[in-house]
Amino acid sequence: MTDRDLIRQASEVWAPDFPRQTVDASKRQFAVNTRDELVDALVAVNGKNAGFVSVYSFPRGHSRDRNIPEVNTLMFDLDVPDAKEYRPGDVAAWRRDQSNLLARVRMIARFLIDAGADQYWRGSLSGFKGVHLYLDFPAINPDEGSYNQFKAGLGRYADEFLAFLESETSVSIRDWVDVDSSDLGRLTRHPNTVHTGATAFFNDERYCVPVSLRELATITPDEYEKLTSEPRPLPDEYHRVESERAGQIITQYVRTASVGGSSGRPSMSSTRTLSLNEYENEVANHKIKTKEDVAFVTAHKPCVFAYFERDGDQFEYGHASHKFEVFVIDELVDAHVPVEVIVDLFREIPGFNEDETRSRIADVIAANWARRFNCETIWAEAPMFCLGEVCGLYDPQHPIA
Repeated sequence: MTDRDLIRQASEVWAPDFPRQTVDASKRQFAVNTRDELVDALVAVNGKNAGFVSVYSFPRGHSRDRNIPEVNTLMFDLDVPDAKEYRPGDVAAWRRDQSNLLARVRMIARFLIDAGADQYWRGSLSGFKGVHLYLDFPAINPDEGSYNQFKAGLGRYADEFLAFLESETSVSIRDWVDVDSSDLGRLTRHPNTVHTGATAFFNDERYCVPVSLRELATITPDEYEKLTSEPRPLPDEYHRVESERAGQIITQYVRTASVGGSSGRPSMSSTRTLSLNEYENEVANHKIKTKEDVAFVTAHKPCVFAYFERDGDQFEYGHASHKFEVFVIDELVDAHVPVEVIVDLFREIPGFNEDETRSRIADVIAANWARRFNCETIWAEAPMFCLGEVCGLYDPQHPIA
């Protein structure tokens, strides 16, 4: 296959729909409306400047004008923290930093493989210092939220997913993520285009190339250097596989995203005291109606939904029961669940008292309990409600009372 063929083949995965953005030799962004236009543009710039393509397509207009793109991928750019300029040819310094980065990449890839999620992820090597990971899912309906809600929801999901990965792999990851695509306008390197900076550093052509998660699970600096030395076809069975589950969860994050002052709706993380009416009219997301919806919006803390699935013992542990009841209400309020939905969830618990439940909900909303609870509090004061190793936030080294 020629270089043009390899660029076109990769574009089927990196640019499944149009219009998208790319760049010319002067680094100016412009729109391409077809695959032929994108390939022509990437071939024209190849070796003169980086070959970029937008993570998203823009069927409703570009995100710079606050239009919502076709959100069907979340991209993470893993790079060396505090990126620095290397002296040309200082491969020893590059190898030292790259070893630290790739150790994390291997652990992430192995975790996703062990979890059976690797089919939904794809990767690329930037050609110099970076590794790009992409999670694919069905496009989110633009009617699910405002422009600000899409940005905030994607950003929150990305942050919490990285925190989950850190808890599962026991290594720091977030400091090694340079950017993600939650800004809605992100460009990414297109596979099989020349990385001009790396080429100058190594004094030999270097390329951004596609890699599978299984390749990333064993990658070393030597292998990175070898794989990026020339363009390559897509690895076997390398294509977009959309995760329905990820799409559903991200949709809920968008629906419940707090956008604070940017939309006039208050954030529950602010210090402002809210009344029940203000919460219902200004904060609560009335698209959340069912237990399934609640499961989605609290998926990052599975103990919350599990609380309502217990065998009727929720109120039988004295102080611990009260502590965890308030914790659960706090999490539901933080997720913007409407008051009546919260009450109906508690209604199914033996010993339910509607007046007491409504009073506690009002107290949580008024007092901003969101910053007063964490997992350590539950481990110490209500350990019977902790799910232990079932939850990604659980620390097996932490003693539970």
